[in-house]
Amino acid sequence: MVSEWQAELGSVAGATIRLRVPSGADFAISLSSGRSDSDIVEVACALQPGACVVFSGAVDPREQSRSEAETMREPKFLVDFEQLEPCPAQTAQR
Repeated sequence: MVSEWQAELGSVAGATIRLRVPSGADFAISLSSGRSDSDIVEVACALQPGACVVFSGAVDPREQSRSEAETMREPKFLVDFEQLEPCPAQTAQR
């Protein structure tokens, strides 16, 4: 379980939400929703790709990348989001 982590919104396609957690210039962890509540999808759809988000949820610890190179540069994990919202600084700017 992760609680109140920050990430960049990658994309939203149907009920699938993709987030990116950068760590350095050439490494990031990629998170994709296993399933998402419609309210969480609605929040994600209202944001632009690249927007900062705060999220909580249960992460499947099994890495999902299809190649060794992906695993080394951008490992992928599934997450069941329990909460997703714009970062506080973005909310204050609106």
